[in-house]
Amino acid sequence: MVDTIAKIDSENKTRAIGIGTPGPADANGKIAKVAINLPQWYDIPLASEIEARAVIANHANCAGLGETWLVADRRFQNFIFLTSGTGV
Repeated sequence: MVDTIAKIDSENKTRAIGIGTPGPADANGKIAKVAINLPQWYDIPLASEIEARAVIANHANCAGLGETWLVADRRFQNFIFLTSGTGV
């Protein structure tokens, strides 16, 4: 994974990297606690694999955050994002 990021960002301008996983992350955003649809995925330290700039979060939370940054109608001060998928 680190090699792929290095190819994309050869000038090292990336300030942060986010990874969405299909399950909860630890409170520090560094460890994927469990991936609901990936057997044997328990306490995977994904962030350490891509250096200290990474944060791990649930994929639905990432989608909601992305929606607020890029797409959501800016007339609203509050926003609720609902998703169903993996594990439902």
